[in-house]
Amino acid sequence: MIKNVVAMIILLSVSLSAMGTASDPKKQETKKKSGKEFCYEIQDVSDSIMQSRLDGVPMANIFKQAEGNKLIEYIIIEAYKETQYSSKEINDQTRVEFTNKMFMQCQLANEE
Repeated sequence: MIKNVVAMIILLSVSLSAMGTASDPKKQETKKKSGKEFCYEIQDVSDSIMQSRLDGVPMANIFKQAEGNKLIEYIIIEAYKETQYSSKEINDQTRVEFTNKMFMQCQLANEE
């Protein structure tokens, strides 16, 4: 599971680098379009992090993989605030609700 999280963090880091800042209006339009795609990546990363949390992976193990990326660290902290249950069904529901929350926050941030 930790390998999945590492892969998702790398993917997200590459996306963050690619978005960068652009002064060219044409590049800004590309940046805006990729914002939606970026939110899908946020959702995937959030899902992987939450699944690791629910699988009992220690927070410190995942936090090391963030390598100082504040967005990833934020998602990790938020995931570990969520309760881990003994019921698979409740954990599945918790994971879906968490990934939806992270996706919604990303979408709302992109509207600004």
